[in-house]
Amino acid sequence: MKATRGLQGMAAALLAFALTGCEPERSRWAVALQPDGSGRLELTHETAGEVPMHGPPPTATLDEEEAQEEAARFLASIEGVEAWTGIVATPLPGGRVRIEATGFFRALEQVRPMGEQRFQVARPEDGRLEVAYVDPIPTGLAQLLLDDRGRVHEAFEQADDRFRASVHRTRGFVEMSLAGWQFELDLGLPGPAVEVEGFEQVEDDRVCLQQDVESVLGMLERDLQALEEVRGQVRAGELTRDEGFARLATLLADHPRHVVRCEVDDGVDAGFEQAFEEAVSDWEASEWRGRVERFK
Repeated sequence: MKATRGLQGMAAALLAFALTGCEPERSRWAVALQPDGSGRLELTHETAGEVPMHGPPPTATLDEEEAQEEAARFLASIEGVEAWTGIVATPLPGGRVRIEATGFFRALEQVRPMGEQRFQVARPEDGRLEVAYVDPIPTGLAQLLLDDRGRVHEAFEQADDRFRASVHRTRGFVEMSLAGWQFELDLGLPGPAVEVEGFEQVEDDRVCLQQDVESVLGMLERDLQALEEVRGQVRAGELTRDEGFARLATLLADHPRHVVRCEVDDGVDAGFEQAFEEAVSDWEASEWRGRVERFK
């Protein structure tokens, strides 16, 4: 038992990352960006529903009031949006809720789900607009692998067959836990992209990032390969356990980037400015505003 505890402990932590006891969420963020970093967010989000440890998933559906409460709670978790419009909360089986809404923001870098920095916006000296998406998943996976030095040391010391079996179980555990999880970011730019890193370019002025269980497994595979490489060095006597831990931390800190740079002009679209002002005015009088602000 002790020989396999290392990666099993990691798998348990990864399960917590993968929404323990819940059906994974699905989100789509479609961002239309202006030259000054302001813009509009078309949001579609399906909340997680409770999944029992034993037996079939529940079929109960929330009523309309409960669905609206869930929607208000979720929208309140996103900082930096000055006005929401067109909010629709649709109850789904299993206690899930589909949320649709349009948000208006003054600065994309201030749009922070759960208070987390997800976007960085800059203007390099060449005057182009640079937008980076800060993906929390690689950092989260790396941190979960590194959050217990003793657990990593145990993984270094496992016999080869037990280590491979533990790795196999870890992959399967994560695959099962994240089945159905999806995230999509569609980023509309204020001009043609000139440099794209990490995103898929779908139009001259539009890039996309799509993630699901397979993409997370790819990130996990990269981290596990780093662990196996360092483990081999420790077992060969080339590194001490502590040196191996430090080496692993360095390897896992090298995350892929999602950055796009585009040409921009100097003006914000007049139609957007009018829509923004109308959205703020409507939000001030909206019954949804009180619902959302109760959760802030």
